[in-house]
This record gives sequence, structure tokens and C-alpha cells, in this order.
Amino acid sequence: MSKFLVNLFMLNTKAVVNAWTFTTLPFYTIYQQPWKKLRLSKSFGVQAIKDRQGRTVYSRPCPVKVYHPLMTYQTLNEVIPHLDPKRRAVGYREVLSEEPQLDERGQPIKIDGKELKKIKLADDYQWWNVEQVLERVDALARGLQAMGVTEKSKVLIYADNSFDWFCAGLAVGRLNAITVTLLSILSRFLLAKELSVPITFKPNRFTQMTRASCMGATRVRRPSSSPRRSCSPV
Repeated sequence: MSKFLVNLFMLNTKAVVNAWTFTTLPFYTIYQQPWKKLRLSKSFGVQAIKDRQGRTVYSRPCPVKVYHPLMTYQTLNEVIPHLDPKRRAVGYREVLSEEPQLDERGQPIKIDGKELKKIKLADDYQWWNVEQVLERVDALARGLQAMGVTEKSKVLIYADNSFDWFCAGLAVGRLNAITVTLLSILSRFLLAKELSVPITFKPNRFTQMTRASCMGATRVRRPSSSPRRSCSPV
């Protein structure tokens, strides 16, 4: 008898739920427009926009306005006085070893003429706070200034992604100079071609700007005695 009452109760419940679903379905369809939400979910919110040159640019609009007090400043030198000097800023792990990767014939694997290596990092991070980072950055900035770097000078940084690169970039910003980057994975041939060999194809505006920035730029390289680090900003 109790099983019959349970089934009767479930039958009535299902009838009420189904009646509510079918009654509200037209209102839900018109008001919430689920097909739009489904289309956005499949495209991850990406929109195709035509720019002034007629090119298709894919953009994902941010629904939330991001704001931070430091975003009101225009230069690094304006931000620094407002930073907490004791806050942890950068963590890095030392590179313990580099092992060349070999192919089936025992020869080093090369990509664009540069050997592929497996890097072993230390397990623990070493942390620098804002004050320590700025002391290093200011020391680098003084060295660049002694080399003749001034405001709006072009400084080319050719180094691996590391703590040293991070500090060098900030040092260039401290002098209000212009940072020019160059991929450290380039082989010697491609590096020489990028810096000095005239291009044989018709350059676009971006290529012209890049080459103009590279020519005559002060070059900053990681000293051979400086340990490599894997950088992880906080």
C-alpha cells in the first residue's frame, strides 16, 4: 500500500513539473533567448570585427571593468612610490642543468639551427620583495645610463625569459627609454639576418617599424657568469 502511495505522489509531482515547464517555455524562449547564449558558449564570446583596413579581428569583450589604483598612472616611475616595499614581487627557480636532446642517430636536435635542450629547475622558489627588485633594477638603470642610454633611447634586450630579463626591462623603463625585444631562440644565422641583412621581400609597416627600432639600439645581453633563472611574477 505504501508503495502505491509513493508512486501516486511521484506521478502527481511529475505532472505538476511538466505542466509548469510547458506553460513557461514560450515566455522563457522569448525573454531569455537561449539560442544566443548557446551560440556564445560555443564561440567563447569571441566576436569578429572589421577594422579600418578591412581586416578581420577576433575580439573577446570583457564584461567586467577592471580597475586598480595603479592603472591611473602612465609611467613606471609614477607607480614605484605607491608600491609596498616589503611585498613579495618575484619568485624564481635556479636552472640546475641543461641537457641537449638527441635524435635517433645520437645527434643534437636543432630547431632553426639552435640546439634543443632539456632544462632542470630547482624545486624551491627564491623570492624577492619589491624593495630588493627595485634595488637591482636601479643598479641596472645606472649602468645603462653610464653607457649613454637616455630618455627615448632604443635598448635591445636579447636574452632568455628569466629574472634578469624582467629586471632589465624594468631598468629600461626607469630611464623612460624604449624596449626593443628579440627572440632568444633565434639561431646565429637568423639573428644576423634580423639585425643587419637587408630584407628581400616588400616589408609591411610593422616590419619597417621593427627594423627601424633595432638599428642603432643599445644591446643588453645576459652576462655569461650570471646564472639563468626561471621567473614567476606574483
